[in-house]
Amino acid sequence: MKQLYKIYLTEFLKTQRYFLPVIILFFQFHHLSYTEIFVIYAVRSLVIFLLEIPSGVLADKIGKKKTLVFSRASLLPVYAIFALADNFWMFLAAAVIEAFNRAFKSGTHKAYIYDFLLQDDLSETPSKVYGKG
Repeated sequence: MKQLYKIYLTEFLKTQRYFLPVIILFFQFHHLSYTEIFVIYAVRSLVIFLLEIPSGVLADKIGKKKTLVFSRASLLPVYAIFALADNFWMFLAAAVIEAFNRAFKSGTHKAYIYDFLLQDDLSETPSKVYGKG
């Protein structure tokens, strides 16, 4: 049961997006227009949408741990590019790499919760765990 509270905590913490108002200002500071900012977010969302199922298939093929390690490791270049970026294309590249991270992490994280609940034979259903988190 202690692990279940850890799952709830991580589900809660991963949805905190306090940086969103600041990142718009960050983009504007780097002279990006609202259109360019919108394109960055639109492309990022499209990449996440397109990779959601293939990332799950890949996680099943090569393993959840490797997929999670890949998703976490893919954040390092994102932070480096954001730190060094000075034009639209660099920010777009960082957003696409970050979309890979999101797509690979989301399905794998949910699969880990599902496997954990099955393994420990807990009475909680995955949808209850996701709903409380």
